[in-house]
Amino acid sequence: MVGKVLTRSSFGVTINYNERKGELLISNMIGTSSTYSRQMEIVAIQNDRIKKPVKHFVLAFAPEDEKKITPELCKEFISDYLKQMGYENNQYCSYLHKDTDNLHIHIVCNRVSYDGRVVKDSNEKYKSRKILNSFEKKYGLQVTAESGKSNHKDYKFTDNHHNKKNIVEDDRITYLREQVRWALKQHPISLESFKNLLSEKNIKTEITYNKGIKFCTDKGFKISGSRLNKLYSLQNINAQIRKNGIFQFKKALHEALKTYPENISNLFAELKKQGFQVELNKAGNGWTMAKDGVTLKGSELNRMSFKKLKETVDINYKSKTIRGIIFEEINRNKTFKDFVNSLNNRGIEVKTESGESKLIYESGDIKIGTGKICNLEWVENNFGQPVPIKQPDFVQPKETPKISLPNLGALNTQSGDDDEEERKRKKKKDSYEQTI
Repeated sequence: MVGKVLTRSSFGVTINYNERKGELLISNMIGTSSTYSRQMEIVAIQNDRIKKPVKHFVLAFAPEDEKKITPELCKEFISDYLKQMGYENNQYCSYLHKDTDNLHIHIVCNRVSYDGRVVKDSNEKYKSRKILNSFEKKYGLQVTAESGKSNHKDYKFTDNHHNKKNIVEDDRITYLREQVRWALKQHPISLESFKNLLSEKNIKTEITYNKGIKFCTDKGFKISGSRLNKLYSLQNINAQIRKNGIFQFKKALHEALKTYPENISNLFAELKKQGFQVELNKAGNGWTMAKDGVTLKGSELNRMSFKKLKETVDINYKSKTIRGIIFEEINRNKTFKDFVNSLNNRGIEVKTESGESKLIYESGDIKIGTGKICNLEWVENNFGQPVPIKQPDFVQPKETPKISLPNLGALNTQSGDDDEEERKRKKKKDSYEQTI
């Protein structure tokens, strides 16, 4: 048996074609074929994100098996096939076609189920091939060349409604696509390591003029990467490999910094332990990391210039030293107050803010605000006493902002002046009235 897996956009066109070319075998919908497309469309509209809701399977039998095939056996094939493909609960209808040299079945399914969910259709061609191989064994059918167990001549669909491709080639394409996807998931950091991964699967890789890439099976089948998938063109593969390289280099640098090297030389020594080669440029203001033929500048790793790298190493080492002193004083002192005083004597200031639930340690340009040593509950448990956090005596209280108030004296003076003017005006008025 050979199979073909297609995805279409129109229920009406697909069902009308199959109705015209063959006879209805089985369906899980009510009514006749003339109503099937409308029933499917009503369900598919629940998920408007799916632009191609039609799944169309074509299953062809070898000429030698046609005498064994009965409508009842076809229905059993269909039920078993849809169950293993994951479409047993979705709407479907199937047709038997005898219009070509090979007897074959068409199954039209709705990718959208009654609850609006979509059946996952990744790797369906490869999955279909495995199911058909199992059918050949289960029902004693002719084993095709696709399964690798017979020299039976490959046969093709002569269905003019669809693309006339050998299904064997489709399955080889599916196989290659899966292997390329697997190789990229191993996160190779160079094109050479990517090619080596595929060679483990007996797949050869050819680069053509640095512009294209081709994959070839051990049986001589060859295809370009862009035909497998647009993501597998040489340009896109190189871009993915470069991302892998940058990620792994950053990870290695992070792991080396976690060892808290004392200086830049010790950091480079840690990177060399991981298999990286580290070099400075002639001017001494830039650096590079290299591994497996891949070289990246420091500026490509979080813009880590040589100056910034040295500062990071220095800060990390100082932070580690300060943390060590803090732990030492916690174990040595019996009270929190003695602990704070001891740290102050060693140039480390302890701070907290009102309402905060953690301590902050500062020494020069180093500030530590993470870890259990900053957790108030953990510190209190160590000393067996609560830590004052509202207005602790080891914290300088914040200055109260000065508020400028209006000059009340000036206001009162102005008010007194107004009253005097009013009295003079009234006295003048009274004098005028007496004169009259």
